[in-house]
Amino acid sequence: MTRTERLRDAVRRRASVWTLLLVAATLAGAALRVWILASRLGTLDSDEAIVGLMARHALDGEFSVFYWLSLYGGSQEALAAAAVFAVFGSSVVALKVVPIVLFGAAAVMTWLIGRRTVGEPAARIGAVLLLVWPPFSVWWTTKERGFYAMGLLCGLTVLWLALRLRERDSRLDAAVLGFALGFGVWATQQSLLLALPALLWLALRRPATYRLAPVAVAGFVVGALPWLAWNARHGWSAVFPSAVAGQNSSYGQRFVDLFTTVLPTWLGLRLPYSLDWVFGRAVGIALLALALAGLGIALVQRPRGLEPLLFTGALFPFFYAASSYTYYVTEPRYLVFLAPPATLLLARLLTRPAAAALALTAAIAFSVYGLLRIDDQGRFLPRAARDVRVPPDMGPLIGFLERRGANRVLADYWIAYRLSFESRERIVATSTRFVRYVPHDRLVRRSAYPSRVFVEGQVKERRARADLLRRGYRRYVVGGFVAYVHPRNG
Repeated sequence: MTRTERLRDAVRRRASVWTLLLVAATLAGAALRVWILASRLGTLDSDEAIVGLMARHALDGEFSVFYWLSLYGGSQEALAAAAVFAVFGSSVVALKVVPIVLFGAAAVMTWLIGRRTVGEPAARIGAVLLLVWPPFSVWWTTKERGFYAMGLLCGLTVLWLALRLRERDSRLDAAVLGFALGFGVWATQQSLLLALPALLWLALRRPATYRLAPVAVAGFVVGALPWLAWNARHGWSAVFPSAVAGQNSSYGQRFVDLFTTVLPTWLGLRLPYSLDWVFGRAVGIALLALALAGLGIALVQRPRGLEPLLFTGALFPFFYAASSYTYYVTEPRYLVFLAPPATLLLARLLTRPAAAALALTAAIAFSVYGLLRIDDQGRFLPRAARDVRVPPDMGPLIGFLERRGANRVLADYWIAYRLSFESRERIVATSTRFVRYVPHDRLVRRSAYPSRVFVEGQVKERRARADLLRRGYRRYVVGGFVAYVHPRNG
């Protein structure tokens, strides 16, 4: 065998090793999500059920620009779910397939960005690492929250096209960039966490590209058209939405919380909801400091090609803290938009097959451990009126109510919309507190004797019991729920 043949054979073997490694990691990411969907971790909650109800109503011709009764999230994922429902029928799994596929597309986009920043094989490693780590992200990408997956995909598209436009002018790229920017703003203004740094970086590195601004603006208008039209009719009230609960938090507090609570929770060093340190406070802080030091060194050295990623990472905390929605720290949900650049920066250190294999194996094991800890605590399950958690299985309750003909129900928010979606609206339920869908609320409240549903052990149920029994309702305990059904139903 000649030297050239030996070299060619070595290259083929190395390529085979990389292919095997990347395929195995991708399959592991898919297996983790199948496990989640089949377990208690895959329990639908009412926020997700709203997306399913919007999708089902879209098939009946009812279109909403925003997630029902909100100004901070668009309806694109609900429309995508409607397409899935049209083919496969509506179900919890069919609903959750939408964010899983969109996040998968975001991983592909991460690879494309990586090819222009960290190069191969780091781009591929970063993309598959995004599929298997950290544990919260693996779980979160199975949650149909309405707009996170679409917003991430749009933000990454803007970054990728900014990288392309840095190299040469393209009217098509400028138009698609504008469309992705507008479509992302409609989906969620969180997409700007990726899009704004990309545009600022492009302006600094190739100002001449902004000759194509008219083309990009036209694309933006097309992408954001429903959002723009709604705002034009409603005083532009969706341009700067804010969280009522977050208005008492300060910019400085949210900035500090990012580093002390949210970032370590995203990295898996703290558990979401309980915020317990997984390996103890001292070890967790040391690992967090190591990660931040690595980012700091990279910012100082600025290796070739990494500038766009580092620019995004450096600006992220300042943009992040500007939103009052980030007052909420027990879920690191907003860091989903930082994950692709951060993962690519980490993957840059894993360009040898042995190092990549070790890191991916450790990441998968860590995610399994983290998911088990999250499941064990059970704090991801919504609480009814903050005193008891909603049981994950609503099937027995639905069967019972249908047998009794109880098709109009008043319940806690975290019960009501799940009940409507999972019963395929054979049962129409509305919330006793915050109402997401007014037509259903009116329908239920017009009923003379709407049934009432509580979680077993709920304080509100004990307080309402005497009055409901006095009014002729009968009390039933079904699958962890308490149902009050009047003989006349309603």
